[in-house]
Amino acid sequence: MFLMMWVVYRIFGDSLSPKSERVGLLMELPPYHKPDFRNILYVTFQRTFDIFCRALRVISIVSIVFFALTYGFGGNAESSILYRFGKVIEPVTMFFGLKWQAFLAFCASAISKESLPGVLNTLYDTGGSLVSSTFGAKVADNASGISEILSANFTQAQGLAFIFAINFNMPCFSALAATARETHSVKWTAKIGAFYTVAALSVSCIVYHIGLLIF
Repeated sequence: MFLMMWVVYRIFGDSLSPKSERVGLLMELPPYHKPDFRNILYVTFQRTFDIFCRALRVISIVSIVFFALTYGFGGNAESSILYRFGKVIEPVTMFFGLKWQAFLAFCASAISKESLPGVLNTLYDTGGSLVSSTFGAKVADNASGISEILSANFTQAQGLAFIFAINFNMPCFSALAATARETHSVKWTAKIGAFYTVAALSVSCIVYHIGLLIF
């Protein structure tokens, strides 16, 4: 990641931040007071709980949407809209080392990284209930875990490409929304989101084709 940041800076640094517009670091320090540990614990718990609730909502919504698109029409994944759409785009996504399931999981990770296991389990599982397929819960008729599902569907080169794609993808939509609030620019926010996506797919493509030569 730091190597990519350095390369981007060396190539685009002058155009992104012209020397005439650069200023020194300005930091306004607030008045400091002796900490109140009760207040610290209360605020920490409150914000942690708030983040947990928001993350759980996003994870649930993303997972349920993918489950509905996969099994919601007749209960057969191969007859679903998502399956047919995936088969259409797979010749393109395989150039980056991503099967269509992995590519859709990559797209879901841009919304929330935490929803990735549920989405993968839904796309690669054989059906079942919403809880077992979406959240990977172990039930009597669902003995295969997500690690077994992935090892059976990913080659080593594809696995490496997927790992790099996920790690270089944008953190989440919440981080992108925070960027929009800080920059007050939809244009800059769109550029940052596009850069994350293009960079992640480019790195996964390079890693995949190198992996094909090694493995």
